[in-house]
Amino acid sequence: MNKPKYFPTELEILGYTWKVLYIEGTSLNKDDPDEEVDGYMDITRGEISINLLAGNRDRIREILFHEILEAIHCLLDMELEHRDLSNLSVGLHQVFRDNDFLKGL
Repeated sequence: MNKPKYFPTELEILGYTWKVLYIEGTSLNKDDPDEEVDGYMDITRGEISINLLAGNRDRIREILFHEILEAIHCLLDMELEHRDLSNLSVGLHQVFRDNDFLKGL
């Protein structure tokens, strides 16, 4: 499976350029390949990795939103619980999706 059409391979997040990698599988953490996740943000490498097998296009967008928020969370040294960050990413994704902010993505 290839990167979904129109999905970014790079993102500018708070002045930093991040690579976005689309991988088939849950071993996204290069430092701990046994950790199984659908998305992973690596602040030291400036990479966001997305598991293409995690679900449909909508689910992959949701994971991408979550990992973008993880990057913002780390860069701004915010104090959010992971559950709160997850809920925020689901809510923002829904608002963007249902109000045509995601055309083409």
